[in-house]
Amino acid sequence: MYLIHVELRQSAQGGELPPDTAELIRAAARPSDRLEHVVVHERVVPHPVVGLFLIADDLHQAEQRAAGLADRAVHSHPTLLGWRPGRAAAPLIAPAVELGLAGYGLGGRNGPRPFPSTVDPFHQP
Repeated sequence: MYLIHVELRQSAQGGELPPDTAELIRAAARPSDRLEHVVVHERVVPHPVVGLFLIADDLHQAEQRAAGLADRAVHSHPTLLGWRPGRAAAPLIAPAVELGLAGYGLGGRNGPRPFPSTVDPFHQP
């Protein structure tokens, strides 16, 4: 499963995403999109972001499906007609997760050990 973020950009200034944006996107999904979950982050600057959780064989396929679904959604519902999809990509969250774990003494790559770069950046014995 992949989490793909799709920016939603307004054609004109002003206005907010409708409160049922997640449901509208879900309604535009086809079985072939393999959509599992939708979350909307409407207060993200500079553009609201829709998080789409999709099952796909690889990242490229997930990004393509997310972009297609977002495009289909904004053209299918009158309340979304002033919006257009922007960039569709997987968010890079690993560094944030690692830093968060470090705050609890659980730093390191997915485990309770120090970050490799802080122990021996050149990996010499």
